[in-house]
Amino acid sequence: MPPSRRSSSRKSRSSARKSKSTKNTNSTIANNISVQSTDTDKDKKTKYSLFGFMFTLIIQGLIIYYLYNLESKDCNCIRDWRHNYIKYFAIFIIIFNAFNFTFVNMPKAATSLGVLIILLQLVNIYAFFTYVGELNETKCKCAIDKQPVLNSFMNALRWFQVVAVIIIIIIIILFVLFMRSLLTKAISS
Repeated sequence: MPPSRRSSSRKSRSSARKSKSTKNTNSTIANNISVQSTDTDKDKKTKYSLFGFMFTLIIQGLIIYYLYNLESKDCNCIRDWRHNYIKYFAIFIIIFNAFNFTFVNMPKAATSLGVLIILLQLVNIYAFFTYVGELNETKCKCAIDKQPVLNSFMNALRWFQVVAVIIIIIIIILFVLFMRSLLTKAISS
């Protein structure tokens, strides 16, 4: 074989190896990027769930602390079923969120418990709203005088919860009306 053919066949073999090598490198880079993006998504989810867990822990912890201060012997403030319900519900929410944060498969179980938790939360909002309001109406010294900043926070929190429920109900109604109009248009077309 003349030398020019040998060098051209060597070049074609060399370029074929390079193209295979480039394809392998590109697929490796693509795999690494997809793994990195998955890891980044997991990191974001972990950060959000950590933030949610810490936020829940702080709010529910403040509620428990507020109620605990109303349980002293020298405190003659109202203590009925609402006091205990709010306290035990706050403990339940902390434990539930701890399990939800710790175990990856918990959201599947959480969705099956979702309706029950929503109903319990609605009872909690009612109990919290009326209980804190009554403590303020009766001028409970343990709530108003001994912990004025925390009492103001609880008063604001009770109104925030009620406004949030009203907004959620309005959004649900608007969504149902919007879906009904889309369905009516689709059927009439």
